[in-house]
Amino acid sequence: MLGQSNKSNVFFSCFSLNDLSLEYCTNLNGNGLDFCTDIAYDQRNYYLVGHTSSTNLPITEDAIQKEKLSESSLYVVVLSESFDLRYCSYYGEEEIWKHF
Repeated sequence: MLGQSNKSNVFFSCFSLNDLSLEYCTNLNGNGLDFCTDIAYDQRNYYLVGHTSSTNLPITEDAIQKEKLSESSLYVVVLSESFDLRYCSYYGEEEIWKHF
């Protein structure tokens, strides 16, 4: 099929509440399958969590887990209110999220 791929990316976009214009857009753009399962905002940061098979996410120096431990792992991303990457880490193994 045309357009079929073994790759999926997570896109994060913010829109103006006034006129719905696009204010910001980025993606994780890993080399595997990336899925976002939840997003939260607390007036200072945006939090994205999901699972990935990518081995090249933009892991930060202070990451709890810098390498993916199984075929698919959880990830946590924190973006500042101005959309700067504050934190990115793999977290756990595939077996953890299969139970949710």
